[in-house]
Amino acid sequence: NEGIHLSARNGLLAGTVSGLAIGVCIAVVLFFIFEDHRHLLEVVLWMTAMFSLTAFLWFGGFDVLRHYTLRCVLTAVEGFPLRIATFLDHAARLDLLHRIGGGYIFPNRLLMDHFAAGEFDVEVEAN
Repeated sequence: NEGIHLSARNGLLAGTVSGLAIGVCIAVVLFFIFEDHRHLLEVVLWMTAMFSLTAFLWFGGFDVLRHYTLRCVLTAVEGFPLRIATFLDHAARLDLLHRIGGGYIFPNRLLMDHFAAGEFDVEVEAN
C-alpha cells in the first residue's frame, strides 16, 4: 500500500497546488474582463474544483481509484479480505507464510503448489 499512499499524496498535492494557482489566475482575469461580479466567486470555485480534480486524477488519483475499486470487487465477488495486510500478517503468525522485507513467501513448496493449482474444495461433514 505504500505506492498507493504515495500516489494519493502526490495527487492531492498536485490537485491543491494547481487548483489554487489556476483559481487565482482565473479570478484575476475574470475580475478585469467582466463588469458584473455577482457570480464571479461561484464560477471561480467551480473552475478551481474542476482543475483540482483533473490534476488529482492525472497525478495519481486514477491509480488510487483503480486500486480501491479492484479491492472492493475482489472482496465482493471472491470473498477476498478487504484488509489484505492484516490477513497476510495473520497468516505469517500462523506460519503459513514468511514475511521477507515487504513481501511474503510460502515456507512450504507443497502448500504453494496446492494454492497455485486452485484446489480449494474442502468437504465438511455435517454432524
